[in-house]
Amino acid sequence: MRASSPLARSAALFGLALVYIATARGGLMLDPVGGFATLVWPPTGIALAALVRGGPWLWPAIATGAFVANLSSGAPWLVAVGIALGNTLEALIGARLLRSHPNYSGPVRRLRDAFALLACALLSPDTRAALEEEEQKPCREAVASLGLQAAPVTGLQLYITNAKADLANGDSVFLSQGAEGWRLSAVGCRPARGKPADAPYDCALEA
Repeated sequence: MRASSPLARSAALFGLALVYIATARGGLMLDPVGGFATLVWPPTGIALAALVRGGPWLWPAIATGAFVANLSSGAPWLVAVGIALGNTLEALIGARLLRSHPNYSGPVRRLRDAFALLACALLSPDTRAALEEEEQKPCREAVASLGLQAAPVTGLQLYITNAKADLANGDSVFLSQGAEGWRLSAVGCRPARGKPADAPYDCALEA
């Protein structure tokens, strides 16, 4: 959505504003708190996707859509301005952070792409570097190719600056604490075949 002519740009701004207003009105129907806050806010995703794909020049459509949606829902105009400012800034900042993130390499179209992007953000620097060097591709693509699946945590063992989390699918993940906080150091791990459960693990990914 990278319009070039003034007419195309105007149409893109107008269309995005209409979509924002329509989805915002729908979100405000889902049991809002105080009339203007709700747990489900679809316009956030729409705004973020539009700015990531189309560029920051689309921000006026988000500001206009948020202002009109809240004003028409009964918000005082000053409140509507404040909400619109917050909605616009969160989309601009989110899009900038996402586009500048080293693990972002394109649209997130599938659930496994979202999982891979999140996993890359949680990997320790050494593990991420080892993965990219071994696979010779960006982290997100490399994680997606491993076929790892998300699963609920069923057990957790903590060892001061290291931890092991057991998952419902039988895998384990290992974490280490560093300057950036807790990060994944090994994922997709299972006890080595023919060895006790506390023996070294075979991991799909480790530093």
